[in-house]
This record gives sequence, structure tokens and C-alpha cells, in this order.
Amino acid sequence: MVNRNLSSQAASNIYKPWYNRPLVGNKSVVQHVANIFHRQEVPEDITFIYQRNLDKMTPLADLARGLDREKFTNDEFLYYVKISLMLKRNQGDYAGLEQYFELLTIALATKESFIKVQEIEFCYRGTKQQEFYTYVDSLLEANYTGAEFNEKVHEKLLQVSEDLYTIEGQESLNGYQRCLLNISDYNLGLKLLSLFKKHEYGNFTILKKLGEFVEKLVKSDLRSLNNFLLVVRVNYDIFERLGRIIQLPQNKSIPSVYSLMLQYMSLHCKHMLSYSQFQELVATLVKWQLPYRENQAILQTYNTKEYKTPKVFRQNMPGLEIYGKYDSLLP
Repeated sequence: MVNRNLSSQAASNIYKPWYNRPLVGNKSVVQHVANIFHRQEVPEDITFIYQRNLDKMTPLADLARGLDREKFTNDEFLYYVKISLMLKRNQGDYAGLEQYFELLTIALATKESFIKVQEIEFCYRGTKQQEFYTYVDSLLEANYTGAEFNEKVHEKLLQVSEDLYTIEGQESLNGYQRCLLNISDYNLGLKLLSLFKKHEYGNFTILKKLGEFVEKLVKSDLRSLNNFLLVVRVNYDIFERLGRIIQLPQNKSIPSVYSLMLQYMSLHCKHMLSYSQFQELVATLVKWQLPYRENQAILQTYNTKEYKTPKVFRQNMPGLEIYGKYDSLLP
């Protein structure tokens, strides 16, 4: 029955004029032409929004082009950016490791301050100095914000300084405070100091050793994990102690994870300035992305099959070329 109906329909189409025969599906040429001429107009408020978005995108595109640098396409730099994204996204081998990577990056950046804190506490052991050190330890345990911590340290320093009778003693605590300020500049800096203080002071020297490892490794191919794995295996006792200090989970305290950490620290040390500049570009492209996505949604809704294409829809999206260059690296 179905075949007879189809045959009957096909036969009837043969006797129709060519312009009434189906062109695509069941629609004739006349129907297709009629659809073209009877497409709806895109509402004016929609074209206004579309144009407003283009206007928003133009200065952001200009800014993004100004922030772009040739070094951002360097293979090693892009490798570092991708690792940073995997850490933030909790992906692959980097899942669950972001905080520990950050702690060791801070340790590397502030190692001189950590070592100076240790030296001052060992060299200046007067009653008032020890009172000050003990007070700092109590503040670290209380988990104050950096600003709150520094304010209380300053108040205590003023109080203790009244009872210090030598310029050397006063300068030692002033230097101690400067070290604390430097460490507290980082989000997890005070937490890291607290963790190190809970362990033997000898562990502070690990930071110096860590800096030496990185200083040598930045001269090598930083994309090859084997270079880092070799250093970790030769100095595994140092990395195990580091793992205990930063409270790395037992199942993560393995050579492969320490190799990833050492690699990341080396990449960070080499590319941190470029990465900071790149983040300005990323922030600009993220802002650009908002009006772009809204316009993409408008184009899908008011498509050419159902709507006439207004002139504004034919304009090029300003900045699309630089967005396409880095869109996979946006958060």
C-alpha cells in the first residue's frame, strides 16, 4: 500500500509544471522562492543588541592585540600554560595537586625570607625576642588573614621594641617583620610558614636545596620529565621530607608526583613574568568572550533560513582572529 501511494505521488509529480515539482523534500521551486521572500525581519532590538556587542568587542580586541606577544606561542611556555590549566581544572596527573604545587612555588619565591626567619630566631634569643617569636607562632595558629596578621605583628613589635636596649636587637626584629610581610604577600604564605615551623628548623635548609635544583634545571629541556625524575630519585629523602611538611597525601608521595612538582617549579621560575603578562591577555579575552557568545546565540536563533540577514549580521567580529589563537587556553 505504501509503495503504491509513493508511486502514485511520484507519477502525479511528473505531470506538474517543473516549477511545482519538489526540489528538496516535498517543497517545490515556487515554495522555496516564496520562503525566501517571506522570511521574517530580525527585530530591531535584537540588531541593536548585536551592534552594541560589536561595539563592546572592538576596544577589547584592540587591547588584546596590544597585549599579545610572540613569546606566548613558544612551545615550552605553552606547555607551562597547559599544565597550569590542568592544575586549576583538577585534570589528569595533576588532579588534587594544585594546593601543594602552590605551596612549593611560594616556598621557592620566599626561601630567602624563610631562611632569614630561622637565622634571626637562632641568633637573637633575648627574653623579649623570644616573647615576640612565641606571639608570632600563636598568630600563625589562629589562621588570621595576611592583613590582620601583619597588623597584630606590628602592634606587638612596637610594644616589644620599648624594652630592647640595643640597635642591633631592634634591627633584628625589624628584619624579622619584613620577612613576615614578604611571606604573607602570598595567599598560602602564612600557612606554609606555619607548616615549616611545626617541623625541625633544619628543614628550612631544604628550601635552599630546592632553589639549587631549580636553578640548574631551568637550563635544560623543561618538557622532558626524565630530567626531573633523575634529580628526585637521587635526592628522594629531601622530597619525602618536603612532602611531610606540606602534608602531601601518602598516595601522592611518590617519585612521579615530586617530578611533576619540580618540573612545574622550574617552568614557573623561567616563565613567571611571561605568564603574568599572558594573564592580562587572558583576562581581556574572557571579557571579549561574553559579547561574542551573546552574538553567536543571536545568529543561531535568527538564522538565515527563517530570517532575513540584516546588514549588521554581515560585519566581521572584531578580535575573532586573536580569540581563535588562544581560546583553548582560556579558563
